[in-house]
Amino acid sequence: MKGAMLYKKHYSILQNMMMDGVCDAISEGKYIDLSKNTKSIENELDKLDVDYLFVWYFKEEIEKLKPLSRLEIPIIMTSDDSWGRLFNNDFKNQVDYHGVDGIVLQTKCTKDAFDEYLGGTHNFLWLPWGIDPNIMKDYKEKKIWDFSISGKFSQYKYRRELHNIFSNKNNYHRIPRLLPPSRSWKDYAIDINKSKISLGGCSQSDSTLYYNNHFIGETFAKTLEIPACNTCMININFADKEQLRFKDGVNFIQFNNLKEFFKKIDYYLNDKDELERITKNGYNLVKANYTVGKQINKLMKQMENIYG
Repeated sequence: MKGAMLYKKHYSILQNMMMDGVCDAISEGKYIDLSKNTKSIENELDKLDVDYLFVWYFKEEIEKLKPLSRLEIPIIMTSDDSWGRLFNNDFKNQVDYHGVDGIVLQTKCTKDAFDEYLGGTHNFLWLPWGIDPNIMKDYKEKKIWDFSISGKFSQYKYRRELHNIFSNKNNYHRIPRLLPPSRSWKDYAIDINKSKISLGGCSQSDSTLYYNNHFIGETFAKTLEIPACNTCMININFADKEQLRFKDGVNFIQFNNLKEFFKKIDYYLNDKDELERITKNGYNLVKANYTVGKQINKLMKQMENIYG
């Protein structure tokens, strides 16, 4: 089948890598650029001669377009941060307006929640984060920090609380946000690699872990980036933990509250062999299964099974 891609470049390096990889697989790198004016986009859409259209969800640009269902081909749309779409009607409104058939979930365990949220009948596909093995890797750096945290803090409960507790400790490092050109993706990976244990994302709040009675969690790219850099990930329960084959005490460390966090981090920092075992298992799991290329290949097989 021949497809077309509708998206625009993103500020996130990893997001661009995922989008570009899908675009290469679907349409040999050719795409309709959502950063163009709406009239130009509509003209390109009307000239399409393809079997399906793959749309990366950019709300402000997508909502300006005429209904894509007019093309009379399957419309497949990404949800990106799946858990972020379920708490207002913006995504549902665009799915309904454009007659979207296929929904690409970043977290597979949100399928039942999306079934309830969207209603109707949709095909669901799964495209979790992947890593670039040329960047996210073991740089053989000396482990100079016991614990590190990266990312924004303000709206993330555990990140903020743990940072406040650790901020005056010499063995803690707050990994600076990725702000090119002053810091590169490699700088970020090396900082992770220098840490014995690093915090793997964590949800914004307990209220974002569930949609009605469905566990949806929050899974960040850090979930894969930390193990890929040969560092042990510690995290609360997260979406797709089982689907991604993560297991507490085997290839990552799970905690459910701050008391348990300190109990576990103290235990593993004082048991070097156990920490190395978990770190190695996480590293091997991610490197063998979750590169960007492998994730995209899995998506294309799903699309072939559904759309022929």
